[in-house]
Amino acid sequence: MRILLFVLLTTSFLISCTKNDSKSLNFPGYKVLKVEQVETIDSRLVQMEHRKSGARVVLIQNDDQARSFMAGFRTPPYDDTGLFHIFEHGVLEGSRLYPSKSNFFNLAHSSVASFINAMTGPVYTLYPFVTRSPKDFDNLLSVYMDAVFFPKVLEDPRIIKREGWRYEINPKGELSINGIVLSEMKGAFASPYRSLFFNLSRALIPDTPFAYSSGGLPEKVATLTFKQIQEAHAKYYHPQNSVIYLYGDLDYQKSLSQIDEMFLAEFNRSDSYKQPEIQIQKDFNYKTPMVEATFPGQPGKKKSFIALGYVFGENMTPADEDAASVMIQAFVENNAAPLKLRVLKEGLATSTFNASFGGRDNGVSLVFEGTDPENKDKIAKVIDEEINKVVQNGFDKDLLTSILNRYEFSFKEKNSNGSHKGMQLGSIVLNNWIYQQTPLAEDLDFVTRFKKIRKLLSDQEYIKSFFKTYFQENTKKRWVVLTPDPDFSKKFNAGLDKQIQDALKEKPLEEWKKEDDIFKKWVASKESDEIVKKTPTLELSDIKADEPAIKFEKSSIGSTELLAYPQETSGISYVNLYFDLQGVEEKNLKNLDFFTGFIKKTDTKNYSFKDLSKEIDTYVGGLGFGYSAYQSHKDPQKFKPTLTLSFRFIEENREKTMTLVNELLTNNKFSPVDRLQNLIDEYKTNMVSGITYRAPSLSASAATKSFFPTLGAFGDETGGGVFENYIKKNPLKASEITKELNKISDQVFNQDRLFLVAVTASPSDIKKVSESLKQLKAQLPNTKSADQTWSFKNQPSFDGYAIPGEVQYVSQVTSYKKQGMDYDGAMKVFSSYLNNQYMTPKLREQAGAYGGGSSFSKTGLFKMTTYKDPNLKKSLDIFSGALDFIKNEKLDAEKLKPAILGSLKTYYRDKSVYGKTSAMTWLYLTDQTWSDYMKTKKEIISTTPEKIQKIATTLEEALKESKKSVAGNPVKMKEEANFLKNILNLQ
Repeated sequence: MRILLFVLLTTSFLISCTKNDSKSLNFPGYKVLKVEQVETIDSRLVQMEHRKSGARVVLIQNDDQARSFMAGFRTPPYDDTGLFHIFEHGVLEGSRLYPSKSNFFNLAHSSVASFINAMTGPVYTLYPFVTRSPKDFDNLLSVYMDAVFFPKVLEDPRIIKREGWRYEINPKGELSINGIVLSEMKGAFASPYRSLFFNLSRALIPDTPFAYSSGGLPEKVATLTFKQIQEAHAKYYHPQNSVIYLYGDLDYQKSLSQIDEMFLAEFNRSDSYKQPEIQIQKDFNYKTPMVEATFPGQPGKKKSFIALGYVFGENMTPADEDAASVMIQAFVENNAAPLKLRVLKEGLATSTFNASFGGRDNGVSLVFEGTDPENKDKIAKVIDEEINKVVQNGFDKDLLTSILNRYEFSFKEKNSNGSHKGMQLGSIVLNNWIYQQTPLAEDLDFVTRFKKIRKLLSDQEYIKSFFKTYFQENTKKRWVVLTPDPDFSKKFNAGLDKQIQDALKEKPLEEWKKEDDIFKKWVASKESDEIVKKTPTLELSDIKADEPAIKFEKSSIGSTELLAYPQETSGISYVNLYFDLQGVEEKNLKNLDFFTGFIKKTDTKNYSFKDLSKEIDTYVGGLGFGYSAYQSHKDPQKFKPTLTLSFRFIEENREKTMTLVNELLTNNKFSPVDRLQNLIDEYKTNMVSGITYRAPSLSASAATKSFFPTLGAFGDETGGGVFENYIKKNPLKASEITKELNKISDQVFNQDRLFLVAVTASPSDIKKVSESLKQLKAQLPNTKSADQTWSFKNQPSFDGYAIPGEVQYVSQVTSYKKQGMDYDGAMKVFSSYLNNQYMTPKLREQAGAYGGGSSFSKTGLFKMTTYKDPNLKKSLDIFSGALDFIKNEKLDAEKLKPAILGSLKTYYRDKSVYGKTSAMTWLYLTDQTWSDYMKTKKEIISTTPEKIQKIATTLEEALKESKKSVAGNPVKMKEEANFLKNILNLQ
């Protein structure tokens, strides 16, 4: 399904087409198929075909400095081995011209690209990058093109062993199975959401590629063979099965000549070649009406998922598909959605949402989270009744309009002020090329597209007919019930154990050990400078040492500071209000996440929560509350606890937006109680289901806490281990919490606590917005709340977190500032060099972790972490060897150059207009200036080997007082982490 929400997140262009103008282009080697002018962004859309190879080539020509590239292939999976995912990992690791076995990470650590990656989707594999440097673009273009068409992985099975899976001898001397993708997918399927989405697709469209896990099922990954890899590349990586996309301010003649002469000219098109077919589901005689599946977790009440999926079929028009996205959002997921409200009110589930899937099959699932399997029939009855109401009476027009307005605002914003526009548009190009349902320009003409959607959704008869046809009378539907299984990991490991036993029957342990030793020597071996230097890099002379700051005007609204950023924003105004949180009582900090999360989802004095949601979506482009602790970079023990309200609007909606903001700040009620209880229950359910996503931050923050006790305790209380414990162990009654939330409102939302306002707007609108903000402040209560003293004396501390799954998130943190060393840009170079030369090879390539590395904070800390890591003690041992590695390196300027270049990425990011001004405000809030920011850049550029060794010497002392923490498998922690003193069970 060409889901509108997906499009919203991945595109940003409004396109107006003019007559075909192919005669004005001259690209030898290519046949120009169509040329269209992109009027609204002063761009030209060019569609071509490479004459000799048959590759499709798409250009978006404009003056955007964020130059973008993408090579995409149609790769529908035909099993669960994760073949295309594993191959994608290996493709960039060495090629014909650039043979380094760690080519991608060498490149990632030495390029100034703001985006550089490769990814596998449900039916495609994509190789994209974005860089603001023309020379960097040329370098990356050559590496990527050579990699996808002439990868070294086809000749070297060791790369697949490293990236995918392999047999190895574990520390106990036993045969085991390890690999980077294997670890990645173990971590992925520890989440119930991943299991849910996979089982939904498999249940509903079992005869299509969407029935398989494109990333790979962990138990199937370890069955992939090298021969399968070779056969797949020959079939799927031919230019006739590719789309090559270039975007931005490029020398297109130069780039296209390079692509033609060096790469595509090596291939011949074949009239007999057929692109891989993406099958659709034709047989809907399901064997059973329901599929049962499990995910790793502990049993209990309201811990299951129930989903009802519908297949709509391939006969829907693009406008139907877009309108369907809005209607389904309004029916089941929006705060005012009737199905959601009914299910929550009757206590049948704690959360509802929709999941779309399936390319041309078009389908959606209504998902009920935090429920019990026995509720299925009751949920079915409610679904039927609510669908019947729509069929009989139509839909709330205002709700549909509000959702559509929000989507359309997002388009306009991304079109004028967004970042990575080239990649956002590239995703539409890719989707269009894969399915070839409509002309590309038609897919991109969102002005016409929204007119069509609005017309459809204004017709109640259309809405009634849609729900009748695609829901009420649709027999192509199936249930999925997903329940937690405490033995999930045991069952998974039993399959791997059997495979290991079979391997030992094939040959004895000694022979496997010899193979493992040979492999480990290869992984650990240093490549010659000659091979490494074949990967092209920039020169330091290509880097400018200074750049101008974003200008702002500083004034005040009484005691409130005002930072105004006059920027060209196409009429969109961005406002941030910063409130001091020091007035909140310590015992109430644990409710801060509830406060910021629920304030716009409950009733106010003048609006019900349903009407409030519609009003915000209709008139405000985006509105959200959050909180943070802005740590001073001059005195890191000091921090400013802050609640932030961010909102955006167009000028014609300014007054209405300010009225709604005032309503939220002065008339919030956190009622009715039953609504608040629903939100709390939903929150708790989502916390349990999403624990694997929070594991990295839990581990890192636990290790950090002792170095900044008050700041760490604040973080723990509001969102860390203490908060997790509070959520897990308390009944969380809305009747009690509503009182505490209203206390926070009284203590925070007053004139005295509003200490800063930041505005980004068009120069002509700055004054008008500032005047409105003065009026807004005047409407806040003029009461003062006393500062609270937060002692956190009785706060528990956790250094370990038991979570579902088979992977770990390991952290080790220390303070270099305690050793008398101040932050220097050379520290970024230190960590860049250490990560590329030591951490990545050791943690990822040798030990099988999906990720890991080191970093410095400007506030005085040095961190080493791992991500989706099958190990624990082994990773800590690798951490222990980091400084010895640096001290034994014979560093010189040439060796450091790639690390210096890679450390400059921050200064080359493609940021939105709002992103740039927000960065300036962040500097202001953390006691930094633009001069400080540029000073770091100059320090990076001037890094010497002597500076690196001095940092290593300091860290040697600092690491004697380091702190360690782990989030991971409880059995693994018990066996290998006896240093952990207090483990919180979050399974």
